[in-house]
Amino acid sequence: MSRKLFFATALLMSCIGFNNIALAQDSTVKCSTAEDFQEYINCRVDNAVKARINQRNPMKQSETPALSTGSTSLVDQSSASDLLNAALNVAGIDNNSNQPDRSSFSITASAYALQAALEQRDPLDPSYYLRNRNWRRVWVTLGQELADNDTPVAAQKANIYGVKILVWDKRDISDVDNRDRIKNVIQQMGPAAQKFGTIVREVRLYLFRTLGPALGFPSQGLTDAQVQENLIKFGNRLETKESLASLVGLLQEKDEEAIDEIIEANLDYEVQLADTLRQTIEEIRTAPQFSLSFQTKTRADDGTDEYRGEAILDYGIVNRVNLSLNASFDYKDSKVITEDMRGGRLALETQFQLTPETKLIGRGPWMFSIGAEGEWMTQMTPTYQAQAKVTIPIIFGLNLPVSVSWANRTELIKESEVRGRFGFTFDIAKLANAFR
Repeated sequence: MSRKLFFATALLMSCIGFNNIALAQDSTVKCSTAEDFQEYINCRVDNAVKARINQRNPMKQSETPALSTGSTSLVDQSSASDLLNAALNVAGIDNNSNQPDRSSFSITASAYALQAALEQRDPLDPSYYLRNRNWRRVWVTLGQELADNDTPVAAQKANIYGVKILVWDKRDISDVDNRDRIKNVIQQMGPAAQKFGTIVREVRLYLFRTLGPALGFPSQGLTDAQVQENLIKFGNRLETKESLASLVGLLQEKDEEAIDEIIEANLDYEVQLADTLRQTIEEIRTAPQFSLSFQTKTRADDGTDEYRGEAILDYGIVNRVNLSLNASFDYKDSKVITEDMRGGRLALETQFQLTPETKLIGRGPWMFSIGAEGEWMTQMTPTYQAQAKVTIPIIFGLNLPVSVSWANRTELIKESEVRGRFGFTFDIAKLANAFR
């Protein structure tokens, strides 16, 4: 980490009193104090659900910072991956050959990932994850920006450094405001699980009575103990793929209808649980977040260094629609005397979650966003940008962002520009959960 970034981090943390932040932690993370085994299991399930919902959040920034010219992101978001995320952006396609194409990459790591590594703990362990909420509020970014070979040497490479601190976070699942929401989900899990058990028992019994006699498992003329013994043996036949396939192949249409009737009769709690889970996740995703960040982009000795101090607010408009606002002070330190530039920047982006989250595992949702940015710097006429972006989930933790942007002018030329960009983002926490 550069010296400037180190002092900026220390200043930000001292300003907000990071070590003294008072957080309302949910006491259920301490499962060792449970009164009985049932309460202990409920506590462990509660923690696992909370951690999984947190880790699935699609609103966490995994792209390179907006300060990077080659980024697919026009607007920064208030949080990043729980562990580590990497982003790779390829050179864009634009309508102006005078503007250098830039590719970029970055790696963002959380303080929580470092803490877990030092303590040799599993960072995805739910109890450990929830107990260390504060450490998941700080991220450090390192990256690099490259231009094409036709660009002057001084502008071909730029090193990117950044630090982000989440000051206000109502989207964390362990926040006191979310306790009742999660408790409602946990309470509905019990009846849903019981009804699922009922479905399994009744379908197995139906198959036993329907197919058992033809397969050597009679139920007539036997004692209750013998019937139960045959039922167990028959049930074992359902546990292997080959045997199950042969049994299912014997079913007639009326048998399948009877099985569907058993399922329908016991399905209400499952449907209610799925609806509650979806609604709970969407409500938590739209809670407000606020963070402060500091970013630098440094070039060779004869290049211009850039600095940005930024405030970031994320706020949910309605379910599955999120608004991100950026307000920053930018300073460009030119090596040419009297050519330094300073000024302000405002940017906003609306993100639309196109597909709902109906489960806690599996590929993430499709996202669509529309953003705009205005920058007012000394010695330059104002610049404005607009962007549309689609984020395509490949697997859980691996996304493909594709963006198209328009600018009324650029830093180097006084002409409008249209550019398309795409890249790849990797969220290590999500990838680890996907292969867990």
